[in-house]
Amino acid sequence: MARDTEGLLGKAKEMETEVKTEKPSKKEQTVEKAPEDVVKEEDDQKNAGNLLDNLFRKTKTTPCLYWLPLSDEQIATRDREREERRKARQEERKKEEEAEQKERLERQQQREKEREKEKREREAEKREPEKRTSRSPTRNRRRERSRSRSRSPPRGPARRR
Repeated sequence: MARDTEGLLGKAKEMETEVKTEKPSKKEQTVEKAPEDVVKEEDDQKNAGNLLDNLFRKTKTTPCLYWLPLSDEQIATRDREREERRKARQEERKKEEEAEQKERLERQQQREKEREKEKREREAEKREPEKRTSRSPTRNRRRERSRSRSRSPPRGPARRR
């Protein structure tokens, strides 16, 4: 900043320290300062205060935010990087979509195989109904037990007559 202000910012600070070290009374200050000195000090203070305004752009809101516009090279670099990121995202999405589509196809083929298998089983059952005695083996066992119980004498203690 000192270089950009050509040393005015540093001189303003030096002048302030000199003024602070020598604290003359108010009467002496008004009498001692010449109009040229007052103008020069005000200009230095304005330059120091406006230094940021001169070096940077700022927002109109308060507190002011200072910023610099990008150079053409920086803009081109950022645009290139942004485009590369966009292409990478597109490729990634495309790979994900292909993987999802492949999974859907595999699931569909698996379902078709299961349907075919069930269809063959139903057709086989229609062709050979005499081999089927019951719907489930546990049901057959229950029937056999109940038949055997009805033929045998009752279990447990004998009843008195």
